[in-house]
Amino acid sequence: MILLFITLLLTCQNPQAGPEVRIITDAGPVQAALLGWQDGHPLVDSKVAVDSWWSVDFPNASGEVEGWTLALSDGAWLPGQPVIGAEKPTWMMAGLPGVKALEIDTLWLEAFGRERLPQVEEDRDQLWARTSSGGLDRLRGYLLEWTPQGITFETSVKELFVEWEQVDGLALLPESVPQQKQAVWIQLVNGGVLSARILHAEEKVLHLELPWGTPWDLPFASVRRIRQRSGVEEWALQNWKVQEMPQAEALDWTPRVGKSVEGRPLRLHENQVFAQGIGVQARTVLTKTASTAGTLLLNVGVDQEVEHFRSPQAVVFQVLLDGEILITSAPKHVGEEVQTVLVRIPRAGEIQLIASPSGVLPFGGHADWCDIVWKPEK
Repeated sequence: MILLFITLLLTCQNPQAGPEVRIITDAGPVQAALLGWQDGHPLVDSKVAVDSWWSVDFPNASGEVEGWTLALSDGAWLPGQPVIGAEKPTWMMAGLPGVKALEIDTLWLEAFGRERLPQVEEDRDQLWARTSSGGLDRLRGYLLEWTPQGITFETSVKELFVEWEQVDGLALLPESVPQQKQAVWIQLVNGGVLSARILHAEEKVLHLELPWGTPWDLPFASVRRIRQRSGVEEWALQNWKVQEMPQAEALDWTPRVGKSVEGRPLRLHENQVFAQGIGVQARTVLTKTASTAGTLLLNVGVDQEVEHFRSPQAVVFQVLLDGEILITSAPKHVGEEVQTVLVRIPRAGEIQLIASPSGVLPFGGHADWCDIVWKPEK
């Protein structure tokens, strides 16, 4: 069995050629200058394409942006605000100077809100509207039209028009959307994350195609991390059996897919938001059967939602195969660097992901298993 905690193995000889990035490959991590992008692969140093890559980490720090947030049907999460005056759904990104607004296909639109995201329901859309008295009205029905002046919405009683200054949030019926070929997840320095296809890169700019076909340019300086989606299985979206979890009368500690254990975006060190993963409360044991040998990529840490708790609990992360420990992390505290773990699973068997409290403190212990990407051996 092979355990691999991520360390730096190779230092670039010519860092002036492009931003120095850390690339996680099947052979381990590589530090190199990123020169461009070609056919779904990063180009490094002398225009050498890295074939078997998992993720690319940029040296840009993330920051927290307050205000509106947008959620897309594929798991994307984008800080910003709706563009008033636009003819169709358009989103201005916060904290990314010089980046143009996103025009969004309504099929991918899931929810947006000023201070919180409305809860998505299974049978109808929801519109939250501010009242003249300072309160909020929750309207249930169906979105009819996004207009330059506001939103046209149909309830069971009548058709309403709500001006943008009154709109507080919108949640649409969930839609199943296709995944692009050669898609990647891109974590942004403003705490956002989105899926797109990288067409090519030049002059430190990524030229992207968004999932609905719209072109969009993104400077290297706006990127925190790129994670592979093609040629791998995104196990965070599949069913995991909960073998063990904490029990409490007043609190529900059921693991949440794509959210922290309290239902917020998965958010680790320096406001890094992950579109995929499972949020749990330590101690929790998740199990899944692998039908073959392969390699598992995970990013682990304590969710930032406990950073204001009094003495929040540290967490130890373990990966086991048929009860045998493959990897054990040091105790992870809130605010510490995200730990990337690449684990080879040598044979078919039952994989266990165990998040355990380190100590007996009663506060915190909100553990995030992020990404959870599987590549079976061929």
